[in-house]
Amino acid sequence: MATSRLTSAVEGVHSGDSGQVSGHVGALPVTTSEVVIGPEALMNHAGALDSLLKVTHAPATARWLPVVTWMRHNPMQTPWSVLVRRDGEVVAAALLVRVFRRGVYRFETPCEGYLPSWLPSRDAHSAKALAVALARSLRAIRNPWVLHLRCLELADPAVAAITEELAVTHSDNGVSPRINFSSGEPLTAYLSRNTRSALAKAHNRIKNAGLAIEMRWTRELEEIDAIVPEILRLYRKRSSQLGHDVALLANADYRSYLADVVHSYGEAGLALD
Repeated sequence: MATSRLTSAVEGVHSGDSGQVSGHVGALPVTTSEVVIGPEALMNHAGALDSLLKVTHAPATARWLPVVTWMRHNPMQTPWSVLVRRDGEVVAAALLVRVFRRGVYRFETPCEGYLPSWLPSRDAHSAKALAVALARSLRAIRNPWVLHLRCLELADPAVAAITEELAVTHSDNGVSPRINFSSGEPLTAYLSRNTRSALAKAHNRIKNAGLAIEMRWTRELEEIDAIVPEILRLYRKRSSQLGHDVALLANADYRSYLADVVHSYGEAGLALD
């Protein structure tokens, strides 16, 4: 499924006090919101946020483990999040990071390069409540600020609601492909004819060379950690052969981040889907 990216920046100078707020959003149910600042404070909500990201079908790069891993690899950017609750349950969240430079706060989505990010919300009501809470929290900041949301779906109700609450000064539309897999469907159902043909040729070359393909699953964390650098090396080499951009894979910090993401999933006994 092809999805669109939204890159937008919103600028403004505001003053006031931030804190926990509650009330109706139009005719919507009562919600409460709070701003959570810092990694320790954010980790107190790990279970609720992990569940919210899963139930809203966040892309793999925007799930809980990749997000907190990215934050750990970028310690100069302070986690700054807005959580919205309804009946005590977290129903929407803006997981952002904050940087203060030259008197200006910059808030942005924690993502690497053009990897998809996510603003989870359970429904249109919670998306609207998130937009109102985010705008209110930003306007309470006394310093000038910039909000930069990267690699989000244009069809996301939270994105639409935020653009209604805050004046968008810039947007950049692009395409970020994503495949939604259905249970029971064979992998070949999601491969193009060219890809299937390339796989068949590769299998034939392996067979003609007198070699055999060995495939197995492993849950051994040490084995997983040991093989990741080799996988990245092969991926980078093949991408270069195909003429693809390998700048991100050439970045040692990114490779370290990606290896840490795989390690986090393996440590949790989960598959990186």
